[in-house]
Amino acid sequence: ETPLSRIEPIVGPKVFMVEGFWDQWGNQSNNHLLETGEISNGEDFKIKSDETWLGLFGKNDEYFLRSTKIRVRQTDKSDRSWKEISVKEKEQPLFLVKNLKNVRAGKVKTIFRGYTWNEVDEDEKETTTMGKGFSREFKLGEKNYTLRVEEGVNEKKEPILVLLLENGKDSQIVHYIDYSGEGDYVGSLFWAGDLDSDGKLDLFMDFWNYEKGSYSSGLFLSSEAERGKLVKRFDFFALAGC
Repeated sequence: ETPLSRIEPIVGPKVFMVEGFWDQWGNQSNNHLLETGEISNGEDFKIKSDETWLGLFGKNDEYFLRSTKIRVRQTDKSDRSWKEISVKEKEQPLFLVKNLKNVRAGKVKTIFRGYTWNEVDEDEKETTTMGKGFSREFKLGEKNYTLRVEEGVNEKKEPILVLLLENGKDSQIVHYIDYSGEGDYVGSLFWAGDLDSDGKLDLFMDFWNYEKGSYSSGLFLSSEAERGKLVKRFDFFALAGC
């Protein structure tokens, strides 16, 4: 069940009049999703050392959610907002989750694992960036999905790049960005599989943004999706200074 990729030419905008719905970060931010690393907005994270989270760990192409205790350490004595999030073991998880009713410890079906920015080797490895013309197909059990990027316009008729998730009959806009020209991309895909064991596709990715020093990622879960949607998004938003 290795996902297939294909590139398709796009002739003109295919997605029109998308209203701005990512103007503010949702109230799900930081309550359910974490990543390890140093951040400069530690005061925004109401977490403490020794809290137990579920981490997604990979070994020999097999992936598991298992309980792990986090460590929160202040890294700048003059500024308490600078903190490092890690786990109390040598191996670091791809991400950490908590308080998601359908996500439990155990083996996780994984059909795609991309390189993160920390894993990139300039000579051999690249992140799976999602820019103009990106299209990737996934097969999970008997279900087929397509994740693709299209050109579009917002309510002000300004150009945007739109990331769409489709399953043949349903389509959902999962993210979009202002589009200034060739080379822009919506984000990078890091993982795809079935995190919540419902037989439907879940995704984990980061998002490109224009603000230097900020980083954001999203976990998209099918079991949390609202009626008429394929997935629901949970955010991680961090600042790392300029």
